[in-house]
Amino acid sequence: MILRVRELWKVASKKPGFTSERSDHLCRLSALHPKCVPGEWTGRLMMGVSNTRATFLGRFWGKFPSRPGSSDGDAAALVPTERPLYNPLKGQSGFYLDGTEYVAFSKSVKDGSIFVYLAGLTCLLNATISYAADQNAELQQQPQAKSNVNTAKWRIFTDKARDLCNQGSFDDAERYFYKALEAAKLGFGEEDPHVATCYNNLGELFRMKKEYDKAEPLYLEAVKRLRESSGMEDGSVGFALHNLGGFYLLQRKIEQARSCYEEALKIKGRALGLDHPEYANTMFHLGEVLRMQGEVQDSLALIRDSIRIVEQVGLGNTKAAIKRMTRFSELLMLAGELVEAETVQRKILQVLDFSKDFSFHYRVAALQNLSNIVQKQGKSDESIALLEQSIRILQENKAENDIQMAGALSKLAAAWFHRGKDAVSKKDSVHALMGYEKADDLLCKAVNIAEVHLSELKAKKTSFESKSKQTNSVQGGSSSIVLFLSHCLSLLGTIRIQKFDLLADGEEKSRSLKDSESVLRYAISLLEELMVLQENRSVSEVWKIYKECSNSLTELSIKLSELQEQQ
Repeated sequence: MILRVRELWKVASKKPGFTSERSDHLCRLSALHPKCVPGEWTGRLMMGVSNTRATFLGRFWGKFPSRPGSSDGDAAALVPTERPLYNPLKGQSGFYLDGTEYVAFSKSVKDGSIFVYLAGLTCLLNATISYAADQNAELQQQPQAKSNVNTAKWRIFTDKARDLCNQGSFDDAERYFYKALEAAKLGFGEEDPHVATCYNNLGELFRMKKEYDKAEPLYLEAVKRLRESSGMEDGSVGFALHNLGGFYLLQRKIEQARSCYEEALKIKGRALGLDHPEYANTMFHLGEVLRMQGEVQDSLALIRDSIRIVEQVGLGNTKAAIKRMTRFSELLMLAGELVEAETVQRKILQVLDFSKDFSFHYRVAALQNLSNIVQKQGKSDESIALLEQSIRILQENKAENDIQMAGALSKLAAAWFHRGKDAVSKKDSVHALMGYEKADDLLCKAVNIAEVHLSELKAKKTSFESKSKQTNSVQGGSSSIVLFLSHCLSLLGTIRIQKFDLLADGEEKSRSLKDSESVLRYAISLLEELMVLQENRSVSEVWKIYKECSNSLTELSIKLSELQEQQ
């Protein structure tokens, strides 16, 4: 084992960018020898070559975050697709593929094997930030970890369960998590934090399976055991409560979520400090809960302060920080504080300009968000320029018929539509008609792209009928595209109705109304098809677009009657 660690060190040291700082952890382990280290270290080193190899190779070849606790926002199902790096002194967090966050922490400065994977909702209503980077506060030192056959089994069973979760084999994963629980009890003892780890992993598994009745008691048992083994004020209890709050938030149990986050915030503040990234992490989530309860100003104050803390510790240019600032900007816009929202969004763009760590998707989203803000301030020209810039970036990186391109085209069409309406208010019929025509053309392109994707998804749905998991995934994707397509058609119908008043020729007016009626009825037929599927998660959006189309058809009928009377 020792020789293998040294081999990895030699190979890694030849890689570009290898520094003494990055080799710290590896150097310490390569210097260890069974004859001169505590039994705990020996047991840990013998737990498996594969675990060590995966961790170290990941660090130097980019499969893992570049430093403990960092995260690029990517995630896996129940546990990270790749095992996160471990710093035995500090807590860590990251993201799963389903958008939730895990938190891993150690109970012992000397125990490198205690991982507790806790998950909390982070993407409700586009709130995608939950982040902790390099930690500065050591957790309370505990007795050295035990090392025996059962502790090795705990590690093996847990790893196997994680792999099965990543493959979507939740039933098989459940069996191995229960085996890990029994091994932890035998190897570490009933009161050891490893046992709380197992209960929490099982709770997380049942959450992923949407078996919430089974998940909740397991979460609560994990919190209870951590309180008993670590103390009421230990930082690990704060992590566990934070993630229990996320579980409640997922089920819209807002009061329970708030209670958990508030208690977690107090514990983290005392255990880690008021300027700690994990304290800011819980503060951000509590801010989201307060917003959902209508306490907007208190929510903004908490989120603003959480961003300040992250920036103070040098993490203001991380991907997670960018996502958090993006969410803050969205909430400011909803609260009508457009000036501050614009300032925050421009700051995001500035960070993106000076960093190479972000994909083009971040810049596209930032440009579109800023465009939306300035549009609400009446700056139509700047809004259009920002959207055109985002489309140029997409054209450089995406195919012309990509669905993301369709989304950008629809946003640009909406901006031109608003510009046309502004011209109407100024009695400038020439520029108004030009704006409407431009919007019409862009929407037609977006509709064509969406129709192609919808046809492809329907074909996949037919071929995957016998595979329920794939069918559900395809059905969910087609529902999203139907909503997008219906929205584009609704706006297109509205634009053609608005053009009616600007056209002088009676035949052109009649054609405009007929074209409008055609696209509106097409949109309604799509929405009615979606209602039959009973997509509860999108029902409010469906009815919103349906009402818009119905109102437009009513207006169209009135105008058509007026036109017939004139003729």
